[in-house]
Formats: sequence, structure tokens, C-alpha cells
Amino acid sequence: MNKLLQHAAAIFLIGATAASVASADDATTSGGLKIKTADGKFEFGIGGRIQLDGVLFDEGKIEEIPTNTANATTSGVYVRRSYLTLTGKLYDWRFKFENDFTAGQSPNSIREMWVSHQVFGGDLIIGQHKPFRSIEELTSSNEILLMERPMLTNSLLAGGNRQYQPGVFYKRPINTDFGFFLAQASVYDAAHPLGNNAGQGFGTSERLTWLAYDANDMKLHLGAWGGIDDFGKGGNETVAPGSVTYAGRNSATQVLGPTQVIGGASGSSETFWGVELAGTYGPVFLQSEYAETRWEDTAVQADGRTIDRIEAVTVQGSVFLTGETKTYKKDRGTFGSPKVNSPIGAVELVARYDKILNQDRSAGDGVCNSAYPTAAPSRTGEGCYVQQYTVGANYYVNPAVRFMFNYIRGDNNVTGDNTSSYNARVQLAF
Repeated sequence: MNKLLQHAAAIFLIGATAASVASADDATTSGGLKIKTADGKFEFGIGGRIQLDGVLFDEGKIEEIPTNTANATTSGVYVRRSYLTLTGKLYDWRFKFENDFTAGQSPNSIREMWVSHQVFGGDLIIGQHKPFRSIEELTSSNEILLMERPMLTNSLLAGGNRQYQPGVFYKRPINTDFGFFLAQASVYDAAHPLGNNAGQGFGTSERLTWLAYDANDMKLHLGAWGGIDDFGKGGNETVAPGSVTYAGRNSATQVLGPTQVIGGASGSSETFWGVELAGTYGPVFLQSEYAETRWEDTAVQADGRTIDRIEAVTVQGSVFLTGETKTYKKDRGTFGSPKVNSPIGAVELVARYDKILNQDRSAGDGVCNSAYPTAAPSRTGEGCYVQQYTVGANYYVNPAVRFMFNYIRGDNNVTGDNTSSYNARVQLAF
């Protein structure tokens, strides 16, 4: 905590000193506190978010009682996120520092910490940032459709353990007669986030998005991304890269919902790619994504192979009963929250289906079924998978306050577990 306070204080002093040097006379409070000098050379802003969650699990309906199945004791209330965000500009350089106090002590709690500068019409970013992959992964947690991201990002891409990576990143907008394009590229340390033992390989991921149609409240987005994380000899992607959590969670730092292993630990590299399709039509929003990843040097299979190919798909959508429409973030290539102008707020109904499947291991495989050496005959010939169905509603009181409710039903074909949960969130963001 002391290190974190020192980081925050240093950045605050830099911004405050720079602003005072140039005699700041422009201050705004729209979406957070921002101070800007009259000549535009210096800026400083403070923002944050608080997300308080509650979850109630039902009893898992299972054929065999696994030790990690959710039950009534996993229900509870917890702080999901508690962010402090500092942003600013020093001459032609911008910076961002963001910390999640819920995630533990610094440096593990640091989310983004970088400086950026315009190069060749785009932004060159140096520091810790999200690698450019997946529309859902790059959508802010303030603006995701449901309380948790789908398994495609939470599990397929290393379980979120490498969500923020130190490295060099670049993004450039491209305006053409055929629509708006955003090109993004990133090179980063593959194995560890900022502050941990770095130096185990490198990763690179690229993403290209196309806003093919943009007319008032009608938009059509297409995108593709891919890359490789090479962990080097003796590298280890994560403790259990194949573990998939489904049907909810009740801790910001430890998952206590049901968990199912669908692949072996990787010790060499991970190659991944995905495609995106999303759009709005008035109050209706739809977004889908498909991705595959290939893990090298995993646990030996019956035929001697040491490769796991995992695929994931997610389809989600919403409709605003009060007539609003989702906004589009051109600087990210993602969709965001609506503009809430009505005094009664905005009401949104939401739904999602997502599934993750191992193409190379059956439900009776020793890796997928390590807790149950003998799988049911009906399950031994299938690729092991986990899937979820989610429905819910969002109530945007104003641009800063949102209430969320999600009902999640998840199952897997390895243990036969079939668990549901009721989830609620109060979110304050500025």
C-alpha cells in the first residue's frame, strides 16, 4: 500500500505542478475532475469506479458431487472493483495511472500505467496496457453488457491472468471512403504483469476493426485479431490455463464458483485468433465473437500429442426499453454505454450465450476429468466443454450510476454439473 500511495502521490504532484506552472484557468467536472491550462499544454484528471456485487448460488444439480461445485456457502456480497484513475498531459505526452485497490497490494493491483505520444498519425503507448485482442476484452468494465465478461476472454485468453501486460503498443485511426478503420498492434512481456518476475518470453497481438456503416443510431462493426505468446523454455503460462469458471463468482481475487478444467497446462506457447461482429439498430444492440487458441506442450494425450486446441463463441445482445442506443468508441473499436438524458434513466434488457470447447480432449480425458477418473459412458466421446446462459437487466440512473442484475445458468459435460446463480451490482463511475 505504501508503494501505491507513493506512485499516486508522485503522479498527482507532477500533474498539479505542471498545471500551476502554466496558470490553469479551465476546470471541468463532466465525468470526473479535470484541470487544463489555457494554452492546452498541461492537463490533469481524476476518475474512479466502485462496483459492489452480490451473488446467490443455488445447489448444483450434478451426477457426481465434485469438491468445487457451488453451494449456499459460496453466496455473499463483495467489492468487485475499486479503481482510482489519474490521467493527464504534459506538453505532447499523455499519461495514465490506474489502480484497483480490491486486487491487493501494488504492483499487482496496478491496471494501466503508461505514457503515450502521437507518431505517424497514431498513438504510441509505452508501459502497462491491455494487449489489443477481442472487442469484449477491450470494452471498459464500466461499460460491459453483463457483470462479467464471457468465457472467451476470461478463460480462453489465459484466464485474465495476463490481462494487462508491460510493453509497447500502437494504434492508428484510418478514415476512408469505405468506412472507419482502427489498426492496433502490441508487443509485450508474455508471462507476467508489471511488478512480477519478468523475462519469460514475449507476446504480440494485432487487431483491425472496420466501422463499415455509421448513420445516426445504426452502426455495423467488424473486426479480426490474432497473435502469439511465446513463453520460452521452462515458461509457464499460468497455474491452470484450462480452468473455466462458470455460473458466477463471489470474490474479486478468488473464484469460488464452480470450476471445470478443459485443458492441460502450457509450457511453451499460445497462438490465438478471433473475429468480431457487432452493431446497433436504434435501441437494439448485438455483438458476437468467435476465437480459437492453440496451447503447445500440454499434458500428453493418448495418441502422444501435446497440443490443446480450444475454441470459444459468445453471442450477446440487448434492447433499451426507454429508447436509448449504445455509443461507439472509435479510439477503442468498441461499443459503450448510452447517453442518459431522461430524468427517469435508461432501462436495458440483456442476454448472452457463451461456450468454450476443447477440440482435442474428450469429456472422459484424464485432464478434463482429473477429479473423476471414471466418466459416464455418455460423456467419454464428446469434446469437453463448458457453457453458460445469462439474462438480466441494467438500469442507468444517470451517466455515473448503474444497477445490474444477471441470472446465470452454467453447465459442463464432464461432471454433469448444472449450477445457477443470481447476481446484482451497484456501480458508481466518474
